[in-house]
Amino acid sequence: MSEILFGTNPVTEVINANRRQIFEVYFQADKGQTSNAELYQRCQVQKVACHLVDKSKLDALSKEGRHQGVVAKVSQYPYLSEPDLKNFPPKATLIACDSISDPQNLGAICRSAFVFGVDALIFPKDRSAEINATVAKASAGAIEHLKIARITNLARTLENLKEDGFWVYAAEAQSENNLNSFDFADRTVVVLGSEGEGIRPLVRKMCDESFCIPQTGHFNSLNVAQAATVIFYQISCSKIFPKN
Repeated sequence: MSEILFGTNPVTEVINANRRQIFEVYFQADKGQTSNAELYQRCQVQKVACHLVDKSKLDALSKEGRHQGVVAKVSQYPYLSEPDLKNFPPKATLIACDSISDPQNLGAICRSAFVFGVDALIFPKDRSAEINATVAKASAGAIEHLKIARITNLARTLENLKEDGFWVYAAEAQSENNLNSFDFADRTVVVLGSEGEGIRPLVRKMCDESFCIPQTGHFNSLNVAQAATVIFYQISCSKIFPKN
């Protein structure tokens, strides 16, 4: 089975990460010049099958996505299995995404997670976006360097992680606890809910504590991806510069 990736960053990062097989890469040829010339040369050096095609071919392959002149056929995304979630070091930060179905939001979350050193993302097979070309594009290729698990039952997975020494935090706007007040545990899981429904009740029951992001505005002005960036930054700072 193959998948499509499109855009300069996603295709570049799938090569850099070297975790997937690259079957073919299609480049837009325009007036005798190859778009993404450096990437084209790199693919040739690595003996990847390259094709020079017109824009209409790339439009069709990417289903009218913003391909920036390059589309790749690659093997399926290498998800972690549930047993892999037992193999994290004594200090680890995991992010559990509950029912985040917008691929643009999921991609942006992945991008921020990579920047701030999140060890892995977890999300359910149902009621969630899957890793696809849109998520890859929104993440600027960061998904290729992340560990991501798709699991069957998020509440049960959180329960198992708690048994392995993880402390589970719910990020929710109505919490009375300020994000800035926490020294996060060495083994941390943060649960992010969907913008419409928040965290589902069974998943929320698995959380040990909750926090909110302090805001000065009069309405909840951050979407889940923006909120995730703030949270990841704060967790990173709290572990580098603990308060106690």
